[in-house]
Amino acid sequence: MMDGELNPFDSSRIAPGARRFSFASANELHDWWQRFAQAQWRGAIIGPHGSGKTTLLRELLRPVDPSPESSLTHAAPSCEQIHELQTSCLIASVRPRGEARFQRLQLDELLPVSSGFQRHPLGRFSRLLAAARGRRWLMVDGYEQLNGWQRWRLENARRRWNFALTVTSHAPVHYTSLVELRVDMRLAAKLLTEELGAEHGIPMSLVEELLRRHDGNWREAQFALYDWWKDSRASQLET
Repeated sequence: MMDGELNPFDSSRIAPGARRFSFASANELHDWWQRFAQAQWRGAIIGPHGSGKTTLLRELLRPVDPSPESSLTHAAPSCEQIHELQTSCLIASVRPRGEARFQRLQLDELLPVSSGFQRHPLGRFSRLLAAARGRRWLMVDGYEQLNGWQRWRLENARRRWNFALTVTSHAPVHYTSLVELRVDMRLAAKLLTEELGAEHGIPMSLVEELLRRHDGNWREAQFALYDWWKDSRASQLET
């Protein structure tokens, strides 16, 4: 690796939301919005750790071009409807904090920036509900961390204040599953080519082994590629 060249697997490059979400086709984003509308503006993004759930949330806040020919038949929301949701959206992150026996939840507001997200503490769960009042759209990243009482309060607030709701979870929940994410070898190869070019030189057998070792967690697999990339570039300089 040359002096000053940033390793593409540096933590700053692969933090949740730091890279663009890779859709399989030009229609996939519009299909997602159609499914969300059909589900009465409440639904879930499902996938294991490191599969791109948080990255997809950030992608959903980007401007949407007029819809191409869609693979779905029901009416799609207009760009104006989508823009109204995007400009009045609150993204909340829920994650465990502390030792398992004394574990509490850390609630943060996520603000999109060029490098991913900036976290700002929200405090108690009641403050999340208060912050959601008056918003058009609430995203809850890490919904599976909420207990039954908190889920009930969230749904009660959604009905009362009529905001759209998107949650992420490792397993299906009682909201409609809008998409289930999984990084397989085909997608991993696509992501590496998009980021590094077709001649990236990373053995796909290594990528397959890392995905297997990390149970499909693409983020952890990329962290593991940091040393390989560093050693590979060092070897090139020596030859």
